[in-house]
Amino acid sequence: MARKRMARGASVDVSRGRPMTLGEMKQEYRMLQEEIRRLEAERAAAIERGVPVPGRVRLGLAEALISAEELRCWGNRELTRQIREVS
Repeated sequence: MARKRMARGASVDVSRGRPMTLGEMKQEYRMLQEEIRRLEAERAAAIERGVPVPGRVRLGLAEALISAEELRCWGNRELTRQIREVS
């Protein structure tokens, strides 16, 4: 799912041109967590074999970790906003 950051920091689904819903953020976060686990396993296997960790694994893992953290923060912000609207 393509995302970009809006000026105020909200996560936007570029393909739909609208802010992502909390459910969509959760789904993308789960997908990123799966990718992180896969890349960490690949990194561990390379270390175990005693070979250098491929750059695509190092960079992919770093990018996935950053993206997951951004989604977590945006999700917390959205949840807080929804709670405030209800109260």
